[in-house]
Amino acid sequence: MAIRDIIYEDPATRSVLELGCGEGKLLAFLAPLQDDIIIDRLCGIDLDPLTLQVAERTCAVTDLDRRDPRPTPLTIDLYHGSLADYHPDLAGVDCIVCTEVIEHLHPDTLARVAPVVLGRYRPRRFIVTTPNAEYNKYFPNLKYGTSEAVFRHSDHKFEWTRAEFQQWCDGAAQRYGYTVRYSGVGSTAESTSEGIGHCSQVATFTLPSHTKAMSPSPPPPFESDTDPVVPTLHTHITYPYAAPPTDDEELAPILIDAMTRLLRCRREDVLDDAVGPLNTLSFADLWYDWHVRRQFTCRDDFADHLARNAQWDIVVPTANEAAGHGPAIPYHDWQVVCRAPLPNLTEAIRTGGDVPDEYQVTNPLATAELQYPVDENGAWL
Repeated sequence: MAIRDIIYEDPATRSVLELGCGEGKLLAFLAPLQDDIIIDRLCGIDLDPLTLQVAERTCAVTDLDRRDPRPTPLTIDLYHGSLADYHPDLAGVDCIVCTEVIEHLHPDTLARVAPVVLGRYRPRRFIVTTPNAEYNKYFPNLKYGTSEAVFRHSDHKFEWTRAEFQQWCDGAAQRYGYTVRYSGVGSTAESTSEGIGHCSQVATFTLPSHTKAMSPSPPPPFESDTDPVVPTLHTHITYPYAAPPTDDEELAPILIDAMTRLLRCRREDVLDDAVGPLNTLSFADLWYDWHVRRQFTCRDDFADHLARNAQWDIVVPTANEAAGHGPAIPYHDWQVVCRAPLPNLTEAIRTGGDVPDEYQVTNPLATAELQYPVDENGAWL
């Protein structure tokens, strides 16, 4: 969750590469649509082919993905190879993530991580995490600080203190023109009061916008006593998607249908005068309806559509009206008003009766059958 939040700090992120992706859990976690983040490419590298097979299953397209296609494209590419060897197909990714991996690397491999990631790939963001050795004092079986101390995992080649980790990160950031900030994951009241920090430490490298053009030439090919394992494509996964309609006449019945269903669900509350008229719904309620959500790539697109169409009004509260709701958040207190004529619709909502024919809408997902045909038994081909 913490890593995802750091990735989403940059709303322009469209592609993410995970070094040492393991079973693909983070990639699968990033695949679903988010409010204002449109990720269209996810990539992962791992040295273990058996683990990549698990990742392939973790990230596989499901029947639900076929029945309810995304409104935007998404591909997931899994590569077999070393994270310390450059692959041109992975150049240009916006964000690279390396979680709890570097402590498993031998010194010669670790020495190649920063030159490859920051020197050659040069993503806008690089997020790396590793255990905080100082936190090991809270694990009695690790015997931290004694001659019998052991690492958290038998495969760990090292475990850094915060000072050691920051020394490595600061040197890499300075050499390749990045800034770096530090945070962490997992802490207790005791560790906080004692100044021990987090269980895992996190470094977020950011490439300043003016630095890309002034970056040094890529470093020369690496020399190593071992043959490099250049990443090769293991699996390519393409998620089905159905581009949302752009015609306002197509979108109008979908939005009205969603508003009708949502107001029906709240029928008892809506009849309370304190809630407001029956043609008004909160922006958030309408946006998070799946049939609406899949018609637009992000909330800004949805808001733009409502703003440019005369049949919809967006009511934004004044600063005084929004007081007490915490920091100002776009869309947080917005209301959407339908100005289109709704004959008999109000009564249908009040009584729970049938919605008039002119406000019925064909399920837009039904067209998925054209892209993904079924056999005589109704199973997806």
